[in-house]
Amino acid sequence: MDSRDILERVDEETHGENDFNNEGGEDKTAPTIESTTVALAKEVFTEIGAGLSETTYRNALALALRGAGLRVTSEVIVPITFRNENVGFIRADLLVTVFGELTTDLLVVELKAGVSKILPAHEAQARAYAVRLGARALVVNFGLEGVYFKEVAV
Repeated sequence: MDSRDILERVDEETHGENDFNNEGGEDKTAPTIESTTVALAKEVFTEIGAGLSETTYRNALALALRGAGLRVTSEVIVPITFRNENVGFIRADLLVTVFGELTTDLLVVELKAGVSKILPAHEAQARAYAVRLGARALVVNFGLEGVYFKEVAV
């Protein structure tokens, strides 16, 4: 399975776009996937609270993102190859996709639950998924007192 197969799977799963404020220098009417994901993660935390499993937060955030009109695929299997042989796979928590007229915008969301802070290892994990999928990366930690996030350079 390559990234084209994954995109085809994503395309079969959901909807369109939403309406949150963009913090970047782009058109303010076009929010980024990152800003939308963070805003919805905060809503999830406000509604269901702290101390739950990563799976519970993943399911709730996927539901919120789909409700906002975004395409979301959970537990995306990303193959790992070495010398043209499949040697294993990694599994991305969420892949959020917006299909535009000219481009496809992809965001890998790596979720954590209850960790004290986002560590370099969490960033490396998200980066590994994003590089293989041609996406950007965001780590979201549903902590004990709130939602913490880090955009990861790819």
